[in-house]
Amino acid sequence: MRGPQTLLPILILALLFLAPLDVAAQPNIDVEFYFPHYYNTTFKAQTNEQVIISGGFRGGGSFWGAVYITNEGGETIDLLTVRLDVPIDEGFKVLRPPRDGVASDDGSYFVANVTNIEPGETRRLSFQLAVPETIEPKAVDFVLTITDSEGNVVFQETYRRPFVPEPFTVYLGTLIVSLVAIGATFYAIEKGKLYGASFKTKDIIYSTIFGIFLTVWVQVIGRSLGFFAMTNRLPIPFVNYAIGDIGYATFFVLGVLIVRKPGVATFIQFVYQFTSQLMFYGFDIRWYVYALAQAVPVDLYLAISNKYFLSQAEGATIPRPKGIWAVIDAALIGGLRAFFAWISLYYVFYPYLNHFYTTSYVVFMHTTTMTIFNMIYGAFVALPLFKVLERLIP
Repeated sequence: MRGPQTLLPILILALLFLAPLDVAAQPNIDVEFYFPHYYNTTFKAQTNEQVIISGGFRGGGSFWGAVYITNEGGETIDLLTVRLDVPIDEGFKVLRPPRDGVASDDGSYFVANVTNIEPGETRRLSFQLAVPETIEPKAVDFVLTITDSEGNVVFQETYRRPFVPEPFTVYLGTLIVSLVAIGATFYAIEKGKLYGASFKTKDIIYSTIFGIFLTVWVQVIGRSLGFFAMTNRLPIPFVNYAIGDIGYATFFVLGVLIVRKPGVATFIQFVYQFTSQLMFYGFDIRWYVYALAQAVPVDLYLAISNKYFLSQAEGATIPRPKGIWAVIDAALIGGLRAFFAWISLYYVFYPYLNHFYTTSYVVFMHTTTMTIFNMIYGAFVALPLFKVLERLIP
């Protein structure tokens, strides 16, 4: 008969042998949880900072979310059961579980099965939750639990998300800064410190025409005729979007170069907003602040730079930069609009009007790419066209 001294080493060896087998039996998965989740195929990225804004997407009372599960092992995973518990005590509720999933009667959680996940394959489970309103910032918790076919818990995590009111103060600040900049610019013009000139009838006509051109490019050529869909399929994230902006950037810079008086950028943007809302979006006066945010920097630049350029052109009433300065000037007009358009869109207008934030990576890449390409379009597309039109139009 073997004594305890003999059995102990055998038990230790058995445990050492069986432990790796038990670990190997556990599915090897990577899990990502996104709520809110704004997925854009153009950027190939999850573009939401996962800050929950009161009232849900565009104030509609809900947000979509997603769970991504990736099989990082070498064998097919036959079955995983996913459960998400939501903070129902704060007013959140499951509206739509993932496909083939089931929500609880009170909407406090959903359960969904994922089957036959091949090695390296990623499955996305999309869901929709009701989002209440809040007037004070707080944090809410979501608990994600995943079990295998035997009922063993293979993943469990609590995700804390900020739940904040609508960022109205940032929007209001943008409006105030824009109006102050406009007032200061025209005050300096009145005092002779900056350049300014009254609009003539032809200036109004040209500005209106190019504002309508922007609408035609975006709404008709870009969206209705599918130019944006075509460029978005190019396998170069961010650059593909910037390529689709060639017409918008060219028409904008061209209109500014032709009139070249402070106020022209704002005029063109207001015409674009008005015609787009009239014909396609429906009226929302709040979006006119977006026109100011991207146009006022260009008008301020014209008031400052034209003062210098006019001093270099004897006898001229409208300054026209020459040589390399003309190239730099057209590039700056294009770049200024694009930079402030996308920075303000991501940090002011998307959060306040659409109720979602965007990742810093996407903001940086998109804003930088759009700014550079708009500078190129301004300098090497709009400027040559302007030189041709300059000889043809009065």
